[in-house]
Amino acid sequence: MTVSRSDFRLKLLGAEDREEWDSFVKTAPGGSVFHTSSYFLTVSKIFGHEIVVPVVLNKDRILGGTVLYTRKRFYLNYTTIPFYIPINHILLGEHPQDRNYMRQIKIEQQICNLLQVYIRQNYQFATLSASSSLRDLRTFVHGGWKFVPDYTISIPLETGKEPMDRMSHNQRRHIRKFEEQPCGFGPYSDYRVCYNLIRQSYSVDGLNPPIPENDFVQLVSELNSRQIIRGYAVSIDHEPLSVMIVVEDCPVVYALFSGRDTAHSRPEAELYLHWRVMSHYRDQGFKEFNLLGAMSPAISTVKLELGGILQHGNKIFYYRNAFYQFLFQLEIIRKRRKRMR
Repeated sequence: MTVSRSDFRLKLLGAEDREEWDSFVKTAPGGSVFHTSSYFLTVSKIFGHEIVVPVVLNKDRILGGTVLYTRKRFYLNYTTIPFYIPINHILLGEHPQDRNYMRQIKIEQQICNLLQVYIRQNYQFATLSASSSLRDLRTFVHGGWKFVPDYTISIPLETGKEPMDRMSHNQRRHIRKFEEQPCGFGPYSDYRVCYNLIRQSYSVDGLNPPIPENDFVQLVSELNSRQIIRGYAVSIDHEPLSVMIVVEDCPVVYALFSGRDTAHSRPEAELYLHWRVMSHYRDQGFKEFNLLGAMSPAISTVKLELGGILQHGNKIFYYRNAFYQFLFQLEIIRKRRKRMR
């Protein structure tokens, strides 16, 4: 089967197409749980984003597409990447029958060009993650998109290998010392307590949590009901000292939120929790523990000492003109100030 570029067309998926989209996400390189309809419908329900899913079709077969979280502010239409959507890039399907490398590049470029045209026509500015499966980014460079480095830290989970062996000597020592206490580890689902501990951790850096408490509780409760997230805690005398909310997307598990009781526990509780969660998912056959953000030097140091590997990516931004770029930068500043305590 060959792909004819003359037959490409763009379509906005409707509710009746969600099953087809989810099937595409499962097979597309770089597809993740964050692209699925279960995830973005939950976000739309709680936070009020209007979700738009533009795709490029060839004879009714999806070749590529993305999920846009759209907003309208005054007269501006724009797209964002919400904090709780760590991965949001263009997905491209595989075409193993097409072995000509340059032809494959041209197909990918045409898919991206069609998506870019739609974005330029409908939004004053837009944000996406740069696709890890896109082999040639020139289509965005030539389209005037701006690139900003974005980093994450990931820890390999190797069958038969102890996650603690990757950690720094000090972290191993702290975990062993904490383990001497009568501590417990297990699933945890009191999400208001989780939020309180997450809030305490953010306050150490002078920040507010990224979302309000009620929204957080709704989000994780809904995702838990869809079997997308799990909560875990380390406790002493049934009092949680550290909590973590993870997203399961086998073979990858993502640490979406974490926090600890800063008033009554030391950082050892959080280190111990990370070790137990990694060991738990290694035993279940997961291959990667993704710690997500790595922009704060202090937090990055801790994650790297856990055995993490720094991974480089890009966020890409489209601005219709310099005026809209200025407005977008003001919006970023406003949001940052809102999060400062």
